[in-house]
Amino acid sequence: MASGDWRIILETEAERDLSRLRSPSLVREAREAIDDLRFDALPPGAAKMRRFKDAYRVKFGADAYRIVYRIDEKRRVIRVFAIGSRGTVYRGIRG
Repeated sequence: MASGDWRIILETEAERDLSRLRSPSLVREAREAIDDLRFDALPPGAAKMRRFKDAYRVKFGADAYRIVYRIDEKRRVIRVFAIGSRGTVYRGIRG
């Protein structure tokens, strides 16, 4: 399921989140982590979210930041819907 070519869709809120990251190096790390999802939807360290249906997260930025996404296996699409610090990224996410 996980490996192969995946299409990435960055939701509007995730684009905003990305633009709000504090430093260019964090933006670069986030973009690299998102790009890596194209080849492996569940890279090492990815975890299924318990609170949110069919959602996963990967860490970046010395594990202080998260990228939250959903996988559509049938269409081979990954929808990134939240990016942010560990303490705030989950606020406002609905199951």
